[in-house]
Amino acid sequence: MKPILTTLLLIMLFTACSRDKNEIILCPEPVDHPWLAEKKKEYSSCLCKTNFLSGSYEGRQVFEIRLVDIICDGINMVFDETGKELFHSGQAKYDDYYANVKNSTVIWTCSKPAGGQ
Repeated sequence: MKPILTTLLLIMLFTACSRDKNEIILCPEPVDHPWLAEKKKEYSSCLCKTNFLSGSYEGRQVFEIRLVDIICDGINMVFDETGKELFHSGQAKYDDYYANVKNSTVIWTCSKPAGGQ
């Protein structure tokens, strides 16, 4: 019984890790966008944990700066690939975005500095 389970586990592992060679990558690294590198510098000494996410919304690549620290209150902002702000979490459009964004992935995180409260 044990060899069967081991074999099954290995098959699942290898099939789960295979990649489609024709896969289109929607989320290039943040260094591809100079405006995003500037935002990273801007947030590099943040006091609240903040995530930069990349995903697909309404057929195009978008980036979100999302405040994820439970003790901080703020506005999440969504940008297009050129760095133009499309909308923020204070607008009704954000609810639709949040429900329908695809392949949302954290591409960078700013944590509280050492010794921060």
